[in-house]
Amino acid sequence: MATVAASASAVAAPERYNDAVVRAHVIATVFWGLAGFIAGLYIALELAFPALNADLSFLSFGRLRPLHTSAVVFAFGGNALLATSLTSTGIRRSVSWLNRVCAE
Repeated sequence: MATVAASASAVAAPERYNDAVVRAHVIATVFWGLAGFIAGLYIALELAFPALNADLSFLSFGRLRPLHTSAVVFAFGGNALLATSLTSTGIRRSVSWLNRVCAE
């Protein structure tokens, strides 16, 4: 009976995952997704209605298209890939420096 009690107390509680890291990537994914999609909507509307340019060179299609492409591909896509990678592989518990940075 004593060995059963000793072995039961020796079992450690399972280590909890740090979901704050994944949550931070999901929030960044939503932010950059909205930013990139709004930029894409604006430049698409600018192609349909050229008056939206308002004769400002920094609002031209040629200047805003790389902004939209970079925001969607690198910021939105990169954060989405990191969030899904950390969720599916279980690396969240082994990234100790991220635990300190993303502590809730």
